[in-house]
Amino acid sequence: YLGPTIAISPAIVIAAITSPWMLLKLAVVWTLVQFVEGHFISPNIMGKTLKIHPLTIIFILLCAGKLLGIVGVILGIPGYAILKVLVTHLFQLFKRRYNRFYGNDVGEYDIKESNKIVE
Repeated sequence: YLGPTIAISPAIVIAAITSPWMLLKLAVVWTLVQFVEGHFISPNIMGKTLKIHPLTIIFILLCAGKLLGIVGVILGIPGYAILKVLVTHLFQLFKRRYNRFYGNDVGEYDIKESNKIVE
């Protein structure tokens, strides 16, 4: 959010020198562009890259922003992505260990020597 604000500062100076009407038009256009980019474009791009649904991204941004302010907005999506990778990895480890409960038996189970019947 800081980059676009810094980038528009020369345009603000030029529009302020030109006329107040030009400054108003610049403010309206910049606000609309920031709104569309922040609410529609960024969530779709991040969602496709991180494989996260856009509504999930918006929900994360709203919740993290409400709880932690600007820090939550900045760190919400990376934190969610890290948690998603960790939970997915841990679940895969769990499935590999207990795969007989999930029906994904790839190979045979090792039978321990203590379980064999001795005649």
